[in-house]
Amino acid sequence: MARGTQQMQTTNRVRSVLKAPERQETDDVDMGYEDVIAGYAQALPKPPMFKGSTKAERRVFMSAYDLYINQTYALSANGPRPFVMPVGACMDFKAKYRIAVWDLGKDPDEVTEEELAAWFRLGFEIEPRAFESLKKRVKKSICFDMSISDAESRVGKMLDGLVAEARRDRQEWILKEEA
Repeated sequence: MARGTQQMQTTNRVRSVLKAPERQETDDVDMGYEDVIAGYAQALPKPPMFKGSTKAERRVFMSAYDLYINQTYALSANGPRPFVMPVGACMDFKAKYRIAVWDLGKDPDEVTEEELAAWFRLGFEIEPRAFESLKKRVKKSICFDMSISDAESRVGKMLDGLVAEARRDRQEWILKEEA
């Protein structure tokens, strides 16, 4: 009992020492006023940069740009929609100038986002020669693994090989179009 009383007295002494001095209430002093907007700054993904000229480079860029857009829009699930860099702003100046002047026949300042997007979509049109090599690779990849006893698993493995070959050259749209 004596020990508990002594402990309580010690605790009360510590509280009295640590207690902050009482403050006298004063009126607010005008300290000036500034408009400050504090917001939640998210770490946005970095947009891809196009510096190429070939159709394969266009396909790679568009795949990276689609990934960038999807990642950016995923951040808007809990709040305002973040700014997405337009296609024209994701291009190297020299490449944009060459595309505008030589491929589109326009002044670089007059090219619209729709025209640039259409130019990039042309990268998905394949030449007949490239299509023939793709057909050969697809035929080679389609084979049933008879060591797998389950028919559904065999078909799934065959489709995985087919899709892998189509994605190798970023030509997965062929599977949808030819199906």
